[in-house]
Amino acid sequence: MDLSLNSTFADRQVEKIDPLLHWVETEFGFKPVVYSSFFGGKQEDGLVTVIENLLKKTDDCELATIDAIAASAHSLIIAIGMVQGKLQIEEAIELIRLEEDSQVLTYVTISIIYNPNHKLLSLYNMCLNTEVQDIICEIKLS
Repeated sequence: MDLSLNSTFADRQVEKIDPLLHWVETEFGFKPVVYSSFFGGKQEDGLVTVIENLLKKTDDCELATIDAIAASAHSLIIAIGMVQGKLQIEEAIELIRLEEDSQVLTYVTISIIYNPNHKLLSLYNMCLNTEVQDIICEIKLS
């Protein structure tokens, strides 16, 4: 089984998220630290202060928008990027789907490793992203 597909997927994540992180660094003077852990981690105090000040300057409608987007996207940076006009809705959805696709790929890989005869058809059909479908097919065939 070729587990290098996970690194290919990680490369795709870096390719898509790096422009947003570069924008944050340019706009706010600090680059967010990216964590692969489910629990995340601590950001630099300077970035936290800058984001806090930005949020304090927003009106109630913008703040409610940022809150709703951040809750559904699981990313304050994506939410701020959308409200600030850096991200269009399609771009934001693509970034959000990267995390979902990563979780599906991890689940499928683990399922195949522990049970190579496992029928993945229902999970496969739930994946709307064709790139993830292609990766799953490659894993199943290797």
